Amino acid sequence: MSMDTRTRSEGSAPDPVGAHWRSLARLARLARFLLVGGLSTLVTVGLFNLLVHAGSTPVLGSRPVTAYVVALGGGLVVNYLGNRWWVFAGARHGSRTTHIIAFIVTNAVAFAIPLLCLATSRYVLGLSSVVADNVAANGIGLVLATGTRWLAYRLIVFRVDRPAPGLESS
Repeated sequence: MSMDTRTRSEGSAPDPVGAHWRSLARLARLARFLLVGGLSTLVTVGLFNLLVHAGSTPVLGSRPVTAYVVALGGGLVVNYLGNRWWVFAGARHGSRTTHIIAFIVTNAVAFAIPLLCLATSRYVLGLSSVVADNVAANGIGLVLATGTRWLAYRLIVFRVDRPAPGLESS
C-alpha cells in the first residue's frame, strides 16, 4: 500500500503537493499526446499530398483513396511510436498482440467519429455547405475523436494506472 493510500485511509488530508505534481504530470502527458497527434496528422496530410499531387506524374495521382490509405498508415505509425515511446512510456502494455489490436480498434472508432458527425450533419440535419461539413467533421468530429483516443489510450491501450516516474510517494 502506498503512503498516499495509507494517509487517506487513516482519515488524514490528502497530500496537496503530491496532487499538484500529479496534475502537472497529467497536463504534460496531454500536451505530448496532442503534439504526437499533430505530427501524425501532418505526416498523413503531407504524405497524401506528396503521393497525389507532387511532380508532373504523381505516384498515385489517379488513385487518391489508395494514397490516403498509405498516408493514413504512415500517420498511424508515427502516432503509435510517439504514444508508445514518448507519451505513455513506462505504462503497462500487456501482450503485444492484444496491445496492437487495442490500438487498431481504438483508431478505427476514432476515425469513424468524424464520419458519423459529417453524415449526421449532411443526411439528418440536411446541412451541406463547406462550413457545415468542416464544422461537423473537422471541428466537432475531430474534438470527439481526440477525446476518445486520449481516454482509450490512457485506460485501455497504454494502461496508465500509476504515477509518472519520479512522482511516486515515498
